[in-house]
Formats: sequence, structure tokens, C-alpha cells
Amino acid sequence: MKDQGPSPDQHERFSSALHAQHEASRQLAGREGTGLSYRVSVRRVIAFAIDCAALVAIGFILARFTVPKFEFIDQNWWWAGLAIAAIYFGVLDSSLGSGATLGKRLMEIEVQRLDGEMPAPIDAVLRFAPFAVVSAMYKISVYSDSHSSPILIFELVGGIVALAIVVFGLMHPHRRNLSDILLNTGVVRDKAMFTLPPGSTRLAVIVFSCLAAAAVAVQGVRAWDMRTDAKELALAAVVAQLKTTNPLLKHVKADFQDAISEGTTYPGSLFVSAYAQKGTDETKASQHAKHIYDSISSSGLTTKETPLLKILIKNGFDIGIWQSFEKISYTFTLRSSSMDRKGSIRTKVMRPQSVKEGKNQSVKDGKKQ
Repeated sequence: MKDQGPSPDQHERFSSALHAQHEASRQLAGREGTGLSYRVSVRRVIAFAIDCAALVAIGFILARFTVPKFEFIDQNWWWAGLAIAAIYFGVLDSSLGSGATLGKRLMEIEVQRLDGEMPAPIDAVLRFAPFAVVSAMYKISVYSDSHSSPILIFELVGGIVALAIVVFGLMHPHRRNLSDILLNTGVVRDKAMFTLPPGSTRLAVIVFSCLAAAAVAVQGVRAWDMRTDAKELALAAVVAQLKTTNPLLKHVKADFQDAISEGTTYPGSLFVSAYAQKGTDETKASQHAKHIYDSISSSGLTTKETPLLKILIKNGFDIGIWQSFEKISYTFTLRSSSMDRKGSIRTKVMRPQSVKEGKNQSVKDGKKQ
């Protein structure tokens, strides 16, 4: 029997599907001066901001009704927020959520594989992985002791991954960021299948390589300063001293900054911040502050050129998508005594200050940060 070929209806359906596929490809590539590729990028940024707001709302609900019941939640539990965010994007960006999170749905865009199918849940989770790396490296930097060599590596890794996400997302010919390239996906405004026309990524690769090289150079200079600069070595000694003498304090950081007290500016003052154990009240916080002062003053790590020692004790929790900390600030004056032949430091302990500069009174800031 002779094959008569496709019927007119089949031919029309095939032509419509082919046209839809071509139109989706043209839109994704931003051809013919439509600028749709740029508009999709803008929509993606707005959608991501909406999703971040939704995650913050989830964090607020957890903090309001769940976190107080779990005493083990503290500033070290930021990774729980990353797990919640991974579930959020893993479910909604996959076939389970029709390829669109809340933000993408409001912006009328969705995630598709290049064959037109929706990503599987595990693929959607992996698609979130680069963002999780950036967030994790940032949190590790925040909650690590300052003047540590490994922290420079963590910051460099997070920075390079962030550069890859931004540069490829803005300069890739099809506006595919690092996640899309790794998972063979794209973000489109059409539900039709699409294929990508060829496009050169040379400019994106060049820009990323230059920025990554600059980031490596900056971290290299910082590493060199940490090993050779007198102030950096002094700050590292302060942190090491405090970690040895008071193991209850975590995430100790030290820096030289200009301080203002009672309307007077004191350049070159020493700032020290640390996290206390969960449940630390104002009495215990003041004891920690006095212990920090005693440790620093008795160790000879400060000189008469250091006019003030400002100490910030923090206490609270961080689950990654919501955080709440109480901060209490203390100020100590460091003045050399001309009557003391040994040149020891005579101290005057001032009352605890609020976090805001210039108030010489004890205030416990219980506002959620």
C-alpha cells in the first residue's frame, strides 16, 4: 500500500510546533533586536529577590514558632537555612513545581532543560548548588576567627563562584548562568520546547578570567600582609590570646579602627567582637568583656598608642534565612601611667555602651538584626 504522507492536519500541527520551537529559541537568544534575552535576565533578578523575600518570611515563621523550642539553635546553625533554601528551589524549580518558584511564577518565567522537559528534583537541587557555595563561604567567613589563612581560601572560592554566576548570567549569549551551564538548563518565558542557536561565550570567559585573576591577586596581597604587616601580626596575636584564655567565646575578631566616645574621636582604637554561648545574659556578657580586657592588657599586646578598647559581645541564633542577635558594647580606656616605671597600663572601666556610638550607658539591644 502506497504511503500518502502526513495529512494536512498533521502537517499543520508539525509546522506550529516547529514555529513555536523556533520562536522560543529566538526569544532566548535575543535575536532580531527584540531584547527579550535581556528582559528575561531582568525578570530572573527580580524573581530571585522575591524568592529571597519568601525565604526570609519562612525564616521569620520558624523563628517565631519553632526556634525557641530548640535550645541547640545558635549562630552555628546557618547551614539549616541552606537546607531549607535547597528544598525550596529543589521542589519548585523542578517538575514537582512546574519549573517555577514563587518569584519565577510572578515574573512569568520558568526553568526548562534544553530538550524542553522540566528538571528533576535532584537536578533542581544541584542547580541551586553554586548559590549554596557562595552563601556557605560567606557564612564561614563571618563566623570564623579573623586573621586565619584558611579563611582567605574560603573567601576566594566563594568570590570566584559568585563572579561566575554573575558574569555568565549577564554576558552569556543565551543568558545562562553557571547553574544553567552545568545542568544544561535555561530560563524562558515560553512553555514550548527550544533549542539553542550557536553563540560564542568567548567574551564571558575572558571577563570572568580577568576578574578571577584580580580576586586571586587581592587575596594574595592580603595573605602577604597577614604574614608580614606589624598590625596584622598584632591582631592575630590578640585573637590567639583570647581563644586560649577564654574558650567559651567563639568567632573572635579584632581590628584597629577609629572610635568615638563622648564626642571625641580616638584613632587607632582596638575593636574586638565575639559570640557568647546561647543564653548569655548581661551579667555574663560584662564578665566576658572584663575578661577580654584583662587578657589583652596583661599580655602587653596593646601600647599607649591604643587609646580605647571597644568590645562587642553577641548572643543569638542564625539559621541562614533568619537571624536574631542581642549585642552589648563595652568601652575601656587604655592610658599609660607616667608614674609606673614598668610602663604598665592603668585602666578605667567605663559603663557598657549601646551599639550606637556616643552613649555612655548600658543598653541591651534586643532588636532582631
